[in-house]
Amino acid sequence: MIPEKSFAGKRIRNLLIPMCLWVVLIVFFFFRYNGGFERLIVNLILSLTLFALFALCLVNRRIHGSFADNTSEDYRGICLVTLVSVALLILFSWLPHFLTPFLIIAFLYTRGACPEVAMVLTSGMAVFFTVNRGGSVYELSASILLALAGTVLTPLYANKKNRPLLSFIILCVSVLIPGIFSYIPEGMFRPVVIFGSILLGLAADLIFLLLFDRMILIVEKRQEVEIRRIIKPDYPLLSEIRSFSPSTYEHAKKVSLLAAKCAAAAGLDVAVSAAGGMYYRLGVLAGVPVTENGVKLAQINCFPVPVIQILYEYYGFEAPISTPESAVVNMADTLVRRFESLRDKVEGNEWNREILIYKTLNDKLSTGLYDKSGLSINHFLKIREFLVRGDDLG
Repeated sequence: MIPEKSFAGKRIRNLLIPMCLWVVLIVFFFFRYNGGFERLIVNLILSLTLFALFALCLVNRRIHGSFADNTSEDYRGICLVTLVSVALLILFSWLPHFLTPFLIIAFLYTRGACPEVAMVLTSGMAVFFTVNRGGSVYELSASILLALAGTVLTPLYANKKNRPLLSFIILCVSVLIPGIFSYIPEGMFRPVVIFGSILLGLAADLIFLLLFDRMILIVEKRQEVEIRRIIKPDYPLLSEIRSFSPSTYEHAKKVSLLAAKCAAAAGLDVAVSAAGGMYYRLGVLAGVPVTENGVKLAQINCFPVPVIQILYEYYGFEAPISTPESAVVNMADTLVRRFESLRDKVEGNEWNREILIYKTLNDKLSTGLYDKSGLSINHFLKIREFLVRGDDLG
């Protein structure tokens, strides 16, 4: 696990957007329900409590685990989910009591962030929503149970074999929880609640079906776009590296290009390998401790987690190399450094290129550095064969 050393300014800025959206919601409910000064104070206290818990949850999650399957997340996803959630709460404020969107909101936050964030925000929204529209404790209980159900059911939906059963459970939960809790205070079932809950349950099933896999694809696409963005020559951090040390920048370009070609030859992730190669020695520029400072700079710039992982595993100093792409980048950097050294120190040296490649790679493999990387022998042989066929390593 990569320790989180920083809380980037980009993330802080992106967290201000949900707060602004929440202010919009407070103002809307203030005028929607003709709230007085006392209600406004209550809303502010509820909001401050909610966002304090939300912030603590984010910090804890970033330190101890992944966020939306991507620890490089800059929280743009939370902005979008909060926008949708606020819109749903405004829309549902005109519907009868006990018809609430909290199962759907819990799904969106769980999928777009993580279960902890989903539980905190959706429960807080349930309290805020119920208090402002004058709902009973029964409606509040139903809303929180729907939020809990959405948070629990969403991760289970990952198993495609269980989806038909889970769809049935989602529909049952959506109908039974509001139906039962609306029955308790009145001693009778309300047709509008039952019928509305059935429609909401069907809508929830459709949303789960359409968005569950798509939201992960969106995260992966964003990560791919971000990886390609950070290796463009005009990326600010690369411009800083180029200005600070032109030779280091040229070395990084060689490693990046070679790592990308090796990854392509072995059928591995080319973009991750190229980005890892470009920034592999980032910590060297930042100074001692090399690995820690390199990771910190990458986190400040919200690098995608596979790239940060490669930097964290720089030559296996802080952690063993754990991915094939990390192993490829390490091999590429080792070879480029070896060939640069030979050309710098022994001008015109007629060394045997093929033997040097074989010896360097075999020596690296024999150290056991790649034992936990997932790099197979087949990968290794394909990379070695590609390199021996001929590529500019200097």
